Amino acid sequence: MRCMDLYLASGKRNQIRFALILQGGHLGSRSEWEKTTALLSELMSKDTYQRVLGNRPLLFLFSIEDAVKFFESEEACNKALRQLRQAVQKRSQADPYIAGMVFEPEKGLKFLSSLGLDAVSAYSNPPYGFSRKEFPYEHQMQLNYSFWVECKRLGVPLIPTVNTGWDFRPEADPSIPYRNPEADWIAQATPQQIAAHLESAVTWVKTNPEICVANAILIYAWNELNEGGWLLPTLKEGDARLVEIRKVLREEEKGHQADQ
Repeated sequence: MRCMDLYLASGKRNQIRFALILQGGHLGSRSEWEKTTALLSELMSKDTYQRVLGNRPLLFLFSIEDAVKFFESEEACNKALRQLRQAVQKRSQADPYIAGMVFEPEKGLKFLSSLGLDAVSAYSNPPYGFSRKEFPYEHQMQLNYSFWVECKRLGVPLIPTVNTGWDFRPEADPSIPYRNPEADWIAQATPQQIAAHLESAVTWVKTNPEICVANAILIYAWNELNEGGWLLPTLKEGDARLVEIRKVLREEEKGHQADQ
């Protein structure tokens, strides 16, 4: 919470909004879930909390299977999320928009029903091969796009993910399954490639409003440098990535204002 406390205390906090990603295996304890919902509802009531569809606080749930294990069943997890919704509604008079993060759209469809989620998203859409092979950034773009298209085919409400990259090699560890040192990776993208990918996502959201009802996009990631995905300034690139994505978003903002 140290970074959150610094952000909330900053006089510049109004310059950027925030949203929470809950990790299913790290939710405190079941006996203190009521305290946890009180904390979460307090954070989601902040004036800089990101909202969609008017006034609905945006919330992501990652590691859904771990959340189900934590609450011991899908039914119990559903009940816990309803308790969270009620706490937020009581404090803010707004129903949170909860997006479950999955790696397979079919699994997202299942959890939408069993857990009462509002949408599906993905923390990342990494390559799934284990041949220690490098793929071009265009391959990463296709992985993201395929996830969007499959969600559309299934009729699943979606917050699409845009990967800035994927390269797990700095974290390779044969003792941890998801850090397999044999895993494939994506070649580092240029700032211009990332901006072009974001632009394609913006267009996709605009042309698929029946799926992208929240009118939102998730970018992986701000600072996952050890996994090959980042936006923050670096010694090599400076703030080039931020400059390029700002161009895309400013153009979109201009177009939106012109439409109005």
